[in-house]
Amino acid sequence: MNSTDASITTNASDSGGRLGVVNGLRGIAILGVLYIHLFQIWEPPFWNEITVELPDGWYTMSVAQPGARNWPIPVWAFLSNSWLGVNLFFVLSGFVLFRPYANGWRTMQSRSDLTSFYRRRWQRLMPLYFVCVAITMAVYYVLTYFVAQQSGEPWPDAPIVRDILLMATVTFPFTSDMWYPRCNWVLWSLGIEIWFSVLFPLLVVLVHKFGMRVVYVAAVLIALAIRVASVRSGGGFTFEVLDPVRDCLLARIDDFATGMGIAFLFRERGRYSEGNRPGLGYAMTFAGIFLMWLGAATWDWVLDEYLSESVVPYINLVVNVGAGLLLAGLLTIPYGFLHRLFGNGPLQVIGMMCFSIYVWHGPLILWIFDVDTSSQAQESPDYFSRLLLIYLPCLVVVTILSYRFIEFGDKKDWRPLFRPAGR
Repeated sequence: MNSTDASITTNASDSGGRLGVVNGLRGIAILGVLYIHLFQIWEPPFWNEITVELPDGWYTMSVAQPGARNWPIPVWAFLSNSWLGVNLFFVLSGFVLFRPYANGWRTMQSRSDLTSFYRRRWQRLMPLYFVCVAITMAVYYVLTYFVAQQSGEPWPDAPIVRDILLMATVTFPFTSDMWYPRCNWVLWSLGIEIWFSVLFPLLVVLVHKFGMRVVYVAAVLIALAIRVASVRSGGGFTFEVLDPVRDCLLARIDDFATGMGIAFLFRERGRYSEGNRPGLGYAMTFAGIFLMWLGAATWDWVLDEYLSESVVPYINLVVNVGAGLLLAGLLTIPYGFLHRLFGNGPLQVIGMMCFSIYVWHGPLILWIFDVDTSSQAQESPDYFSRLLLIYLPCLVVVTILSYRFIEFGDKKDWRPLFRPAGR
């Protein structure tokens, strides 16, 4: 069985037809991340919201604005918060990584099992990571020097050697200043994914010893404790950027554990299987979509101070449960319209290439929508559109070349790499 090994970093089509929906969900996730990074200036919180008047007594619960009666419903919260696609990536990562072990196709019982797992993860993750880091760091420091020369200012005192060492050893997630890498900010989540891969064998052993339920509950409690402590500390909460404490590996471990739990439920000879409970499957699918929207909407309510920031640590949990229910529902219902919607061919191909799209889309934004033009792009939709017409073809070309020759350069036949799963 040629199963796969990650979310943002693997193809699901090798692991069985029904995982076409996993490819499709990856496609949705990467399009959401791409959308928020390109268009967030046009889709602020509460864009085109609906306002409702709450009954007496309701508006005092957890509200940062005392006496607020008119409550906005952010219908388009998925757009203003589509960066939550990263949560979906992490959930899918836990699912796809654990699926072979939940089904008994692979084991983690010997040193050879461990080294085989790490070898596969290294081959899958690290070549593209190192190529991307080398190129983006070189361009970053060249551009920094060029901008300094043009402005007549001294070159910023950047710790180049330290930055290189942190990126080369993938230890940047454990720092406060480089957790969000200067050369390519989107690599923060890839750093989390890499270290989850390091931790994964231990989780497999713990599931085998204590059971999936105990591991999942423990992961949720650990993650919540860190996120709550981060927000309550007063220094770990910010809307402008992600936070090195609130979004560290252990604070996001419940994302991955949610996916592992779904893989455990849908293991072979398990309680659930495709098509055997269509009613439950449809209920889980739509409940999952609603919970993911609710998590996104809650961010908008916090941003505009309709809710206290004390609810922030729980948003991830709501979104993760929603993503897990959506995946579980799509795996449960019979093949039909929803599978074609979430797992259509073009969406699957985008999902299959999401690793390359993800690591390159951020640097290309910086290089094309650079500091000197970003303000003009925000003020002028026409100017933004012209830059977008340059950006998108560049992203497509770079993605295809990266996917074919860096991710899968050892594959002689390129056609299966672009062939979506049948189901």
